[in-house]
Amino acid sequence: MDAVYVPLFSALAGAVIGSATSIVTLIVQARSTARRERTRLAVEAAIADHNAMVEFVKGHRGTVRMLPLSAAIIFHADLLEMAERGRITPELLRELQSRQEQIGAVIVQSSAEQECQRRSTDSPQE
Repeated sequence: MDAVYVPLFSALAGAVIGSATSIVTLIVQARSTARRERTRLAVEAAIADHNAMVEFVKGHRGTVRMLPLSAAIIFHADLLEMAERGRITPELLRELQSRQEQIGAVIVQSSAEQECQRRSTDSPQE
């Protein structure tokens, strides 16, 4: 191999590596930006949904159980992720609803446990 080709191949290899690094960086940044935007949209949608539920509950008589805002954020984040993948099907929506019900059950159970603990610490010791 001629001595002229070594610098040319080195320059070509450097250009390929530099280009590949730039492309990978752009892909990572694009995914990060998309994830951040999806999270922002999920939070905004959850807040609007939660506020609408609060207004509904104000006009409703009787006992209504409302899940906390965090549960609504999880729901909307999952829904947006499904939409982004183009995979919203009735089965996935049922799965999402089931997951939301499980989250609600855990929250209710945790709240009941905390209430029991609070009552046991508030009651006078014998």
